[in-house]
Amino acid sequence: MFSPEGKSNRSWQELAAEASQEQDPKKLVELVNELERALDARDAEMRAGSKSEHPAGK
Repeated sequence: MFSPEGKSNRSWQELAAEASQEQDPKKLVELVNELERALDARDAEMRAGSKSEHPAGK
């Protein structure tokens, strides 16, 4: 499920959809943890992109 860099190969939307259907509590916890990592990575990318588009002082 993860690339060598530790990133998920699935989008947060795919993970959320799978988690919403999961019945096994252990698998659900794993999916939620993976979803959290995917959302954190997305947020970091968005913050990095917004900084490069809007330099400070302009």
